Amino acid sequence: MSYERQCVAAVQTLSGDVRRCDREAVAGDPGYLTLIPICSWHVDKARRHFAAPLHDELDELKRQAAEHECDGDKAVAAHLEERHEHIEARTKRYKARAVAYFIRCGEYVKIGASASPLYRLDTIRRTGGVLAPRGLDLSASELINVEPGGFEREKELHIKFAHLREVGEWFRETPELIDYIESLSEAAA
Repeated sequence: MSYERQCVAAVQTLSGDVRRCDREAVAGDPGYLTLIPICSWHVDKARRHFAAPLHDELDELKRQAAEHECDGDKAVAAHLEERHEHIEARTKRYKARAVAYFIRCGEYVKIGASASPLYRLDTIRRTGGVLAPRGLDLSASELINVEPGGFEREKELHIKFAHLREVGEWFRETPELIDYIESLSEAAA
């Protein structure tokens, strides 16, 4: 099995060491994780962690609204439907505000997307990241640029710089990548 076909997710051993998972990466389209070689176990774990709570809440609201409507309680059904629409609108607003960001730390650059890149930077500095290059002091991370386009642009950038990927969303800092990031500032000027 080649390196590119192995899961790059981090796992913690019983002794506390963190290493790559190295299970066989999934083929096909597991959603936003398509660009990162990851095994089916980690895909399921990520879906449960990130997407499932929101989708579960939306499904439960739909079920409750339908149940109350059948019982003739139109006011409760309308309230639940309104809550459902509010959650969907909030999700759309977040995605619309998102930008692709570039965070430098040591000899690596993280390419991600967030509606609040400064908050994301603070989180990385305080809590680190599971999928970061080994031995990287994330408290020294710095936001070096942002680019419009959010999550779609993040995917495009991951494809464009896939040959520089170290682990997860961290890429080796090379002249090619730095030139691209600097060109964003020049274009904005």
